[in-house]
Amino acid sequence: MRILIHDYAGHPFTTALSRELARLGHEVAHVFASDLQTPRGDMKPRPTDAASLTFQEVPMDPEYSRYKYKFLRRRSMEIGYGRRAGDFIREWNPDVVISGNTPTEAQEPITRATLDAGGRFYYWLQDFYSLAVDIAPFFRPPSEFTNQFGAYRSPLLFADGSRVRSASDWPRRREEIRKQWMDLMGSWPPVMERPKVEFLAKSQRENFTQHRVRLEIAPRQTGEGWLLVPDGEGPFPAVLVVFYEPETSVGLNTNQFRDFGHQLARRGFVTLNIGTPGGNAWKPEVGVA
Repeated sequence: MRILIHDYAGHPFTTALSRELARLGHEVAHVFASDLQTPRGDMKPRPTDAASLTFQEVPMDPEYSRYKYKFLRRRSMEIGYGRRAGDFIREWNPDVVISGNTPTEAQEPITRATLDAGGRFYYWLQDFYSLAVDIAPFFRPPSEFTNQFGAYRSPLLFADGSRVRSASDWPRRREEIRKQWMDLMGSWPPVMERPKVEFLAKSQRENFTQHRVRLEIAPRQTGEGWLLVPDGEGPFPAVLVVFYEPETSVGLNTNQFRDFGHQLARRGFVTLNIGTPGGNAWKPEVGVA
């Protein structure tokens, strides 16, 4: 049987599947996208591979890495990739196509090409649902606590004990809550309309420019941080990322899975990353506050 395994991402499992199917006597073409930055299997011929196994790299648009986080450009590139993969399917004329880990709109021309070639199409999705099923019970409270919300005072009660009875009552209750908070914490200082920003250093990193900046964060108080600006023409959406210290936010230390500003910048967001004034979250510098 002629089997075409298409794995857009080129993950290790599907590569192993193609090798095993070829070892069992099938003629197998393993098809994948070029130049994707993902963990990939070994898709180079090995001396131990069956002679019936071939690897076919389908070219991705050479500008893909540059526009990966531009939705419309990326979408058109992925559709173009699907059409090129479809052209190979028509040329190779498989009996069966198993295709997975592929953007939906790239999958459509692959499906159509399979039917045009007279083959059968099977959509394969790597299993992540079973994990969700396994851990779902841990996201439900024990039965003795279900719908037990405690004897807390309702936010829909005014200070005098009367109840909010309509939407028109809520602005008055909202102002009451706000006043209570302000009495406890103190009033907010005036908003700084145009805080001063000083650029200290600049470097190119991945698909964005990284600036070291000194920012006015309060009257007569500054703090240093990082401004990450994506390559290409804006305007870009922007996010202020506040963490204990900004090096974690931009992925410049060993703390994993907290590089929020870095990941957002890779996806097309401008991020301003700042930390605790003075650098010590336990004893922050409060300036003249």
